[in-house]
Amino acid sequence: MTPVLHLGEQNGFRCASRIQELAQHSQLLTDWSLRYDQISHGRFEGSLKEAWLDGVQFYQEQLSQSVFQRGQGRTGTLCLGVFNALSGEARWMGSSLTQQDITWSYDGGELMLQTPETSSLLVLSIPLALLSDITDELPHRVYAIHHDLLANRLREHILAMLHSVMEHPLQFAQRQARLQFLSDIRELAFAFFTAVGTQTISVRPSLQKAQRVVTKAQDALIAHRDRPLTMDELCQLTHTSRRTLQNCFETVTGQSPAVFLKNMRLNGVKRMLVMEGEYAQISEIASKWGFWHLSQFTADYKRLFAELPSHTRRAVHHLI
Repeated sequence: MTPVLHLGEQNGFRCASRIQELAQHSQLLTDWSLRYDQISHGRFEGSLKEAWLDGVQFYQEQLSQSVFQRGQGRTGTLCLGVFNALSGEARWMGSSLTQQDITWSYDGGELMLQTPETSSLLVLSIPLALLSDITDELPHRVYAIHHDLLANRLREHILAMLHSVMEHPLQFAQRQARLQFLSDIRELAFAFFTAVGTQTISVRPSLQKAQRVVTKAQDALIAHRDRPLTMDELCQLTHTSRRTLQNCFETVTGQSPAVFLKNMRLNGVKRMLVMEGEYAQISEIASKWGFWHLSQFTADYKRLFAELPSHTRRAVHHLI
């Protein structure tokens, strides 16, 4: 990982390339509370460009594997997202996304995003205080709309802002430039609220149920990580049949509950190995996540992350 960081009291930018640990990647984002789990097989590499100016945050996140993100958006802000590149299907709250879809999270709304094996996501986070006179009531705190013109405009604007802040930071030293920057941000937000107002937005009850079921199952897995729950226990916990449980997971994550939750446990092990580094006891950490068959655990770990647990443990201190 090659980080570059420039900070002021309210303004700055951060660049990190060749990030090889997903846990470290997710921790780089400022003021977001997200859990990232890798769900496709292969070695991960990511990069992040993040900037903030007078409370406005914007970033580009590039991921080389399919990742499931869950958590809360930045509180006190309107967060707009658009993909700059997609190698396959992405899912936002269980709904399929294209590059012409705009996602939003309003004031820290709970979100779920599944990316394909290669993706580039652009996000603009605007303080609600900047929008106090133009903010409309959104029908949902987290959702998405399809809008070709606005998606293109948002994509071009975020890329242009990142380029200007990182290549020509002195352009923002003058008060007039900063005022124009904030005015342009307000115009983007106004265009977003106008677009939302022209569309009928409703969430299918089945999709809302799928989101609740996956959330409850993930929370239960973390609470009982040392004793993985059986499918029957998950069905009882989520008040679903096996078929409904299967459909809910496939809708939101693109995987069966057994495969997704096993991947989540493997990610839990990797996260702890990264945190503890060369002092980590692999067998002890594996058992904390319910893995008792060590040779099978090692094979599953290598299949998902394209490396052995011992390699993760050795490599961590070289990446810091």
